[in-house]
Amino acid sequence: MYPAMRGFVLLLVVAFAGPALGQQTTGQEQTVPNRDPRFVDSTRGNIPIPTNPEELRGVSLELWLKFRRTNQSLYRYIKEAAEFRAYAYSCKRHDLNVNFTQINALVSRHLQQILLAHYEEPDYAVLEDLSKEKQADLMADMAADVYGFEYGYQMSAQRTLIEQAGATTNNYCVQAEDNYYGKYISLLRTARREIGAVQQ
Repeated sequence: MYPAMRGFVLLLVVAFAGPALGQQTTGQEQTVPNRDPRFVDSTRGNIPIPTNPEELRGVSLELWLKFRRTNQSLYRYIKEAAEFRAYAYSCKRHDLNVNFTQINALVSRHLQQILLAHYEEPDYAVLEDLSKEKQADLMADMAADVYGFEYGYQMSAQRTLIEQAGATTNNYCVQAEDNYYGKYISLLRTARREIGAVQQ
């Protein structure tokens, strides 16, 4: 990694701590869409090299599946946060006084750190073309996109758990409440330790 890029990474980490659809047929013989002419990095599968922020968003979402296959501690926290959020949505009648402010802040920070760790020189080149403010906004947006994917996955998993329990949703929620209470306390304690109090 060249010096300018290294400095850019450090700046972002410090700051974050505080192709088209297939052609439509028109009655003529359907053709296969052209292969994306951009260089494809073999170390990341068939993920094209991005040339603008929107393409970098696509790279970030493609990397989500790679994140999920790891047992990395930062992403474990993200998965656990998304799982608890899915429980809280599915089981609205519970005695927990839930506040996601600090948890969400830590999730965003972790995701931005993970994305930066997986980016390569062409990805950084896209970021370096932006102002510092736009860099920060784009990173926060991409972190939210990835978290949205994880949350959707956990919502589906939560519905499967309810179905497999063979009970009503209300009964499942009552039985699972103690378990998720413990998870919530752990998530909140970690967030408070890592980022401190977040202004409400």
